Amino acid sequence: MLAGKRVLLGITGGIAAYKIPEFIRLLKAAGAEVRVVCTPQALEFVTPLTLSVLSENPVVHSLYNSHSGEWINHVNLALWADVLVLAPLTANSLSALVQGKSENAVLLTALCSRCPVVLVPAMDHDMWIHGSTQNNVLKAKEMGYEVVEPEQGSLASGLIGKGRMPEPASLLQYLSFFKRLNPWWKGKRILISSGGTREALDPIRFISNQSTGKMGVALAEAAFSNGAQVTLIRTKGSKSPTFQGIHCIEVETALDMQATITRLANQQDVIAMAAAVADYRAKKPAEQKIKKSTGGFPAFHWVENPDILKELASINRPYFLLGFALESKTSIEQAKLKFQRKGVDALALNSLENPGAGFELDTNKMTLITSDSTLELELKSKSEIAVEILNFVAECKIKSR
Repeated sequence: MLAGKRVLLGITGGIAAYKIPEFIRLLKAAGAEVRVVCTPQALEFVTPLTLSVLSENPVVHSLYNSHSGEWINHVNLALWADVLVLAPLTANSLSALVQGKSENAVLLTALCSRCPVVLVPAMDHDMWIHGSTQNNVLKAKEMGYEVVEPEQGSLASGLIGKGRMPEPASLLQYLSFFKRLNPWWKGKRILISSGGTREALDPIRFISNQSTGKMGVALAEAAFSNGAQVTLIRTKGSKSPTFQGIHCIEVETALDMQATITRLANQQDVIAMAAAVADYRAKKPAEQKIKKSTGGFPAFHWVENPDILKELASINRPYFLLGFALESKTSIEQAKLKFQRKGVDALALNSLENPGAGFELDTNKMTLITSDSTLELELKSKSEIAVEILNFVAECKIKSR
């Protein structure tokens, strides 16, 4: 998704600058063109030679060449970019940016940019939570900048708290989604279920399915990267998201999931039920581990789990409800019947019959069904499919106004 994109990196003088060479390497591997502009202070943490070799472009770190007197055209540099990423962005540089200061090449370039600008603040925890910094973050958002909030973890000061710059792989994932969704999503609240529920047989064994939660996480990350407030209800052992701003709640059984989603449902604008919920559970699991010496695995009395999707559809709901259906054979007609039976607003169908679609894979092929339309999504990465699904939901919501 970054192939051919022109990414301009603006580096300021924070210790987290040591992560930028790896970020550049990942961007280049993804097919992006990369150029770098940095403050003089940034060069105390990372060398121009390293940045130039990795980006395959000269590094701009001053407004003119002191030897030749040549002026560096920062305006052309700003206009070249599809996206400008300021990472790491120190508290001082953040303050200068929102005040419109132009005291170095990074700030000048940001002021001239017409492309989306992504801010990646990184600093000590107490600096991050200070009122002046938080006011500057709020101002930056009001001015149209996108802000990737720092993560919790060990800091250069030796403290542990929020202030770490996200790892390069997380930043790459953020840029892969950035500005790809319908603007309707900004500020919207979405709850997503993902993974396969587990139903106990004894304290050690359970029945489940092959769902990894990859599709649900792709939806969560795409929505979060475009300004949505995301709650991910993920099952134990399933994939977790890379972005710390996604609110995750771990559940295990169908009943756990039902209770959690029911509690949060009415606070949402959209609910996407991507989890594979077990249809049945053992009425009375064994209290102790079942031993071979007992003469064979015992028979269990099975009871039906609640149909969470149907329950969510049955009430007078404020949210758009998206269901997911995985079938062993492709059957649009059966899927349309399921859509009607469940009472959802839209149903996403994928089939194990399609090569490259289904459990554990990084790709998917889906059909989106509503009461008046059917949309085929061709085989793509689950990240790209997630963007198409969320844009489809946004279009449905806009049409219904």
